[in-house]
Amino acid sequence: MLIHTLHSTGYKERQKADEGEEFLNERLQMWIDIVEKSMAKFNGKFAFGNKPSYCDFEMLNSFRVLEYCYGKKTLNQNYTPGIERYLKNVLELPQIVNYFNNTPPVSYTHLTLPTSD
Repeated sequence: MLIHTLHSTGYKERQKADEGEEFLNERLQMWIDIVEKSMAKFNGKFAFGNKPSYCDFEMLNSFRVLEYCYGKKTLNQNYTPGIERYLKNVLELPQIVNYFNNTPPVSYTHLTLPTSD
């Protein structure tokens, strides 16, 4: 599964009768395992070492979309310690902190939020 398709796949799966349970239990776990193995090869704080790249921002976007779809509590149950560390590293980048502290959220008033948290 390519990084840029993770969030769209998760979104589509959330709309199915099982509300994405198969995605969470099988496909997401497979994807997390692949990401962790890849990151282990570079042995750094980010996907390809100690310097953030476009890939890190794409993955952050994917995880944030999944958190919206499934709720942070549900996703945290599926995260590994490596993914939690990785997300912490990306979210602590000064530019990311500044962005989230100073950019108003986009309002999607026509969507229903998940109730899993």
